[in-house]
Amino acid sequence: MRVIHFDVPVVRDFLLRHGVVYTLRRHRRSVGRAIAVSNGEAIGVVYVEYVKTIDLNNPSDLMPYVPMSGFN
Repeated sequence: MRVIHFDVPVVRDFLLRHGVVYTLRRHRRSVGRAIAVSNGEAIGVVYVEYVKTIDLNNPSDLMPYVPMSGFN
C-alpha cells in the first residue's frame, strides 16, 4: 500500500480532527488508499485524490483550499 507522510503537526492534527485535509504536492502522486504516516508511525489509512493543478503564479487558485488545509 502507498504511504503519505504527515510530519507537519498542524496538517496532521487537522486531518485527525476533521478526517480530511488538502495538501499541495510539488509532483503528482498516486491516488487511492494509502497509509498515513507521521514521524515514522502509521496513524491511519487514508484515501488520496487528485483535485487539480494549481498555478503558483496565481495565489488566488489556492484560496478555495486554505480552509481545509490546516493553515487558516
